[in-house]
Amino acid sequence: MSNSSHSEIIDLLDRANRGGIKVTYGNAEQLSLKIAHGLTPAGDLIDKLKLNKKEIIRYLEQFQLQHSLFSSQETDTLSKDGNLYYETTPIQDYWLNHLKDKEYKENESTHGNILLTYEVRGALDMALLSKSISTVVHRHESLHSTFHQIGNRFYLKVEQDLTPYEPEVIDLREKKNLLAGLEGLAKLDDRPLVLLGGALFFSRIIQLSAERYIISLKLHHVIDDTWSDEILMSELTYCYHCFQRHKPVELKTLSFQFKDYLSFVNRDRKQNRLKHKAYWERLYQTLPGPLILPGAVRPGKRLQKDRLLESRILEITPEIRDQVHHLSRHFSTTAFVILQAALKAFIFNKTRQHDILIGTIISGRDHLETQGQIGSYASTALIRTVFDHADSFSDAVFKVIKSNQDLAEYKAYSLTDHINSMLLPGQNYDSFWKINVLYSDKKTGFYTDGNETERLTQDLNLSFKPIYQETQRLIPIDFILRFVNFKDKLLLNFQYDSSTYDDAYVDGLLQDYHDYLHLVISDVNGCLLTDAAAS
Repeated sequence: MSNSSHSEIIDLLDRANRGGIKVTYGNAEQLSLKIAHGLTPAGDLIDKLKLNKKEIIRYLEQFQLQHSLFSSQETDTLSKDGNLYYETTPIQDYWLNHLKDKEYKENESTHGNILLTYEVRGALDMALLSKSISTVVHRHESLHSTFHQIGNRFYLKVEQDLTPYEPEVIDLREKKNLLAGLEGLAKLDDRPLVLLGGALFFSRIIQLSAERYIISLKLHHVIDDTWSDEILMSELTYCYHCFQRHKPVELKTLSFQFKDYLSFVNRDRKQNRLKHKAYWERLYQTLPGPLILPGAVRPGKRLQKDRLLESRILEITPEIRDQVHHLSRHFSTTAFVILQAALKAFIFNKTRQHDILIGTIISGRDHLETQGQIGSYASTALIRTVFDHADSFSDAVFKVIKSNQDLAEYKAYSLTDHINSMLLPGQNYDSFWKINVLYSDKKTGFYTDGNETERLTQDLNLSFKPIYQETQRLIPIDFILRFVNFKDKLLLNFQYDSSTYDDAYVDGLLQDYHDYLHLVISDVNGCLLTDAAAS
């Protein structure tokens, strides 16, 4: 039996479709595979479909339900002054409600702003680029939407002005005196994003010489995420490529838009909220205990403005990397789940705290209709796992698999909602939620194959170089662990609050973690608790 994620099942079905295999589901737990005449599927494809049968059936059943919800004529809308307003979800409410995470938002000025800035060299046709940007903006309603507060709720309104969107064009070839302020122009400092009632997407093209330009795109996280950034750049490049070659733009029609997703999520929350709430209440009656790492330096309460981000890069040894991937196949799960289990086991071993809570980022794109949409789908979710003193690493993996399944299945009322309901007035997560863990595979992008945009720019004889990239200055939590699978290497970008932990402590912690990781994945039946790692 497999324990693949929604995204992996979507990728598998997409691969089957491209390989000429049509997968259908009728009833009685039966899948039907129809292979196009004359095609021979890849050797492992049929085996993977069989291995993931239960997950595919479960996904298709959910897809049918979600499709009916997406297609429903019921919408959480408000009609006012001849306009339709669509109720937002908790993801957007986080950004729109200035009281949520107020201290961090006030001290981290770039929080929520997404800046995509590129230096372009080559014979760029600015008129065609402007047309390409206009095409993408017109295609995605999220890029021409605004947010509004009506009563005590927030709503999205799609601005219906049919005037073609025009990026701002600035020619500095004869204005050398303005070059001193180039960085500010490129970063669109003079174009603040206004969360309530204002524009949340700006674009600017700056010409510096005959074959040197800067392209700047500024968005807010309330309508954008990392997956969306890939879609935006991929479609801009594709449209420009088509226009330059006088070909029609043949992008897949967006059957649904961001506003439809908001309505779907809100309907799902209303329909399943009580059932999901009851599940979490049965599972966890109390909050996790305080998570205290032994030997941490610089004790005492710090203000958010003091929590400066520092980072370390750790390359996981090839032996451990290969064993992580081997275990992911052995347990029919993902490398991320194995790494989660090892991290939680390490924390358990280090602190003797058996109830471990971590945060992670989920894409929010479980439905096929969201795959090509620009919007704010990604969010932080909590994963909670409780260990026993006699647990082996094998036990830990199965428990973490279950924790991740719960995260995906019970989200109309999430674990985060449940924990919030148990917090006392004035209480926050700080004592027991200290770690976020992320995983990315740089061999491919989220949406693109990682090579198509680069191929098109090379075909156009243009070079794109990212510049003026915003860097995170403050860290909202004690630790953020970013595992990256890159060019046959497994890297860990370990980010930490330097006001709480000094360099020597972090270096020692990383070495302890690496040693413990090697220990537990080498003996999956061994006990999680060891005297060596706990010292």
